[in-house]
Amino acid sequence: MAPCDDMVGRLIDKGSDSMGRWSFCKYAGKDGKIITAVTVYQVCIRPTNAVGNTAFHQQELSIATEAQDQDVELTHGPQPRLRFRHDLLKFLHALRRAGESVVLMGDFNDDICSGNSTMQRLFQDRALQFIDVIGRCHPHLQQLSTYIRGTKRLDFILVTHVVCTKL
Repeated sequence: MAPCDDMVGRLIDKGSDSMGRWSFCKYAGKDGKIITAVTVYQVCIRPTNAVGNTAFHQQELSIATEAQDQDVELTHGPQPRLRFRHDLLKFLHALRRAGESVVLMGDFNDDICSGNSTMQRLFQDRALQFIDVIGRCHPHLQQLSTYIRGTKRLDFILVTHVVCTKL
Protein backbone atom coordinates (compact mmCIF):
# COMPACT_ATOMS: atom_id res chain seq x y z
CA MET A 1 0.00 0.00 0.00
CA ALA A 2 1.50 3.31 -1.05
CA PRO A 3 -0.06 6.66 -0.22
CA CYS A 4 -0.14 9.25 -2.97
CA ASP A 5 -1.10 12.86 -3.61
CA ASP A 6 -2.63 14.60 -0.56
CA MET A 7 -2.46 11.42 1.54
CA VAL A 8 1.36 11.48 1.65
CA GLY A 9 1.33 14.48 3.98
CA ARG A 10 -1.13 12.75 6.32
CA LEU A 11 0.87 9.51 6.66
CA ILE A 12 2.09 9.07 10.24
CA ASP A 13 3.07 5.39 10.33
CA LYS A 14 3.18 2.28 8.17
CA GLY A 15 4.11 -1.35 8.56
CA SER A 16 3.20 -4.98 8.09
CA ASP A 17 2.91 -8.15 10.09
CA SER A 18 5.89 -10.49 10.33
CA MET A 19 4.49 -12.98 7.78
CA GLY A 20 3.39 -10.38 5.23
CA ARG A 21 -0.28 -11.24 5.66
CA TRP A 22 -1.24 -7.59 5.97
CA SER A 23 0.19 -4.13 5.70
CA PHE A 24 -1.10 -0.87 7.06
CA CYS A 25 -0.82 2.90 6.79
CA LYS A 26 -1.93 5.24 9.56
CA TYR A 27 -3.19 8.65 8.51
CA ALA A 28 -3.78 11.80 10.53
CA GLY A 29 -7.43 12.77 10.28
CA LYS A 30 -9.32 15.80 11.52
CA ASP A 31 -9.32 16.73 15.20
CA GLY A 32 -6.42 14.43 16.05
CA LYS A 33 -8.22 11.30 14.83
CA ILE A 34 -6.26 8.47 13.26
CA ILE A 35 -7.52 6.37 10.37
CA THR A 36 -5.66 3.13 9.72
CA ALA A 37 -5.97 1.50 6.31
CA VAL A 38 -5.16 -2.22 6.38
CA THR A 39 -4.78 -4.47 3.34
CA VAL A 40 -4.91 -8.22 3.97
CA TYR A 41 -4.37 -11.50 2.18
CA GLN A 42 -5.63 -14.71 3.74
CA VAL A 43 -4.32 -17.88 2.10
CA CYS A 44 -6.67 -20.39 0.50
CA ILE A 45 -8.11 -23.24 2.54
CA ARG A 46 -5.63 -25.62 0.88
CA PRO A 47 -2.55 -24.86 -1.16
CA THR A 48 -2.89 -25.53 -4.88
CA ASN A 49 0.20 -27.77 -4.70
CA ALA A 50 0.98 -30.19 -1.88
CA VAL A 51 4.62 -29.09 -1.92
CA GLY A 52 5.87 -25.69 -2.89
CA ASN A 53 6.77 -22.17 -1.91
CA THR A 54 3.34 -20.50 -1.95
CA ALA A 55 2.21 -18.05 0.73
CA PHE A 56 0.39 -20.97 2.36
CA HIS A 57 3.59 -23.04 2.58
CA GLN A 58 5.66 -20.08 3.77
CA GLN A 59 3.18 -19.33 6.55
CA GLU A 60 3.03 -22.99 7.58
CA LEU A 61 6.82 -23.05 7.85
CA SER A 62 6.94 -19.76 9.76
CA ILE A 63 4.30 -20.91 12.28
CA ALA A 64 5.98 -24.31 12.75
CA THR A 65 9.41 -22.70 13.22
CA GLU A 66 8.03 -20.22 15.74
CA ALA A 67 6.34 -23.04 17.69
CA GLN A 68 9.55 -25.07 17.67
CA ASP A 69 11.60 -22.06 18.87
CA GLN A 70 9.14 -21.55 21.72
CA ASP A 71 8.98 -25.28 22.45
CA VAL A 72 5.21 -25.33 21.79
CA GLU A 73 3.45 -28.35 20.31
CA LEU A 74 1.00 -27.67 17.48
CA THR A 75 -1.55 -30.44 18.06
CA HIS A 76 -3.39 -29.78 14.78
CA GLY A 77 -0.49 -28.54 12.66
CA PRO A 78 0.42 -24.95 11.77
CA GLN A 79 -3.04 -23.96 10.33
CA PRO A 80 -2.19 -20.64 8.59
CA ARG A 81 -5.84 -19.54 8.27
CA LEU A 82 -6.56 -20.07 11.95
CA ARG A 83 -3.43 -18.16 12.88
CA PHE A 84 -4.31 -15.37 10.40
CA ARG A 85 -7.72 -14.97 12.02
CA HIS A 86 -6.30 -14.92 15.53
CA ASP A 87 -3.48 -12.50 14.76
CA LEU A 88 -5.58 -10.16 12.61
CA LEU A 89 -8.32 -9.88 15.25
CA LYS A 90 -5.68 -9.14 17.89
CA PHE A 91 -4.18 -6.41 15.67
CA LEU A 92 -7.59 -4.88 14.87
CA HIS A 93 -8.63 -4.88 18.53
CA ALA A 94 -5.45 -2.99 19.44
CA LEU A 95 -6.26 -0.35 16.80
CA ARG A 96 -9.82 0.05 18.07
CA ARG A 97 -8.71 0.23 21.73
CA ALA A 98 -6.40 3.07 20.69
CA GLY A 99 -9.47 4.88 19.30
CA GLU A 100 -8.49 4.53 15.65
CA SER A 101 -10.95 4.23 12.79
CA VAL A 102 -10.16 1.40 10.40
CA VAL A 103 -10.53 0.66 6.70
CA LEU A 104 -9.93 -3.07 6.21
CA MET A 105 -9.67 -4.35 2.65
CA GLY A 106 -8.35 -7.35 0.89
CA ASP A 107 -8.57 -10.86 -0.39
CA PHE A 108 -10.01 -12.94 2.43
CA ASN A 109 -10.38 -16.10 0.30
CA ASP A 110 -13.62 -16.54 2.21
CA ASP A 111 -17.16 -15.26 1.80
CA ILE A 112 -17.04 -13.42 5.10
CA CYS A 113 -20.70 -12.38 4.81
CA SER A 114 -21.94 -15.97 4.82
CA GLY A 115 -23.16 -17.44 8.07
CA ASN A 116 -20.62 -20.26 8.07
CA SER A 117 -17.57 -18.07 7.51
CA THR A 118 -14.88 -18.22 10.15
CA MET A 119 -14.33 -14.48 9.62
CA GLN A 120 -17.92 -13.60 10.66
CA ARG A 121 -16.47 -12.25 13.89
CA LEU A 122 -15.46 -9.09 12.00
CA PHE A 123 -19.16 -8.22 11.88
CA GLN A 124 -20.31 -9.74 15.18
CA ASP A 125 -17.62 -8.33 17.45
CA ARG A 126 -19.04 -5.19 19.11
CA ALA A 127 -15.56 -3.77 19.70
CA LEU A 128 -14.79 -3.86 15.97
CA GLN A 129 -18.16 -2.91 14.46
CA PHE A 130 -17.16 -3.38 10.82
CA ILE A 131 -19.55 -2.51 8.01
CA ASP A 132 -19.33 -3.96 4.49
CA VAL A 133 -18.98 -0.90 2.23
CA ILE A 134 -20.09 -2.64 -0.98
CA GLY A 135 -23.06 -4.23 0.77
CA ARG A 136 -24.06 -0.89 2.30
CA CYS A 137 -23.54 1.37 -0.74
CA HIS A 138 -24.34 -1.13 -3.52
CA PRO A 139 -26.61 -3.85 -2.11
CA HIS A 140 -27.29 -5.19 -5.62
CA LEU A 141 -23.55 -6.05 -5.91
CA GLN A 142 -23.30 -7.85 -2.57
CA GLN A 143 -23.06 -11.30 -4.18
CA LEU A 144 -20.72 -10.20 -6.97
CA SER A 145 -18.08 -12.82 -7.80
CA THR A 146 -14.60 -11.39 -7.26
CA TYR A 147 -12.57 -14.13 -8.88
CA ILE A 148 -12.61 -15.51 -12.40
CA ARG A 149 -13.41 -19.18 -11.82
CA GLY A 150 -15.83 -18.69 -8.97
CA THR A 151 -19.26 -17.56 -7.95
CA LYS A 152 -18.54 -16.02 -4.55
CA ARG A 153 -17.30 -12.72 -3.32
CA LEU A 154 -13.97 -13.22 -1.56
CA ASP A 155 -12.65 -9.64 -1.63
CA PHE A 156 -14.07 -7.05 0.74
CA ILE A 157 -13.75 -3.49 1.97
CA LEU A 158 -14.88 -3.11 5.56
CA VAL A 159 -14.91 0.09 7.57
CA THR A 160 -15.67 1.08 11.11
CA HIS A 161 -18.82 3.10 11.78
CA VAL A 162 -17.15 6.53 11.84
CA VAL A 163 -15.64 5.97 8.39
CA CYS A 164 -18.95 4.67 7.04
CA THR A 165 -20.75 7.87 8.03
CA LYS A 166 -18.33 9.80 5.78
CA LEU A 167 -19.06 7.75 2.63
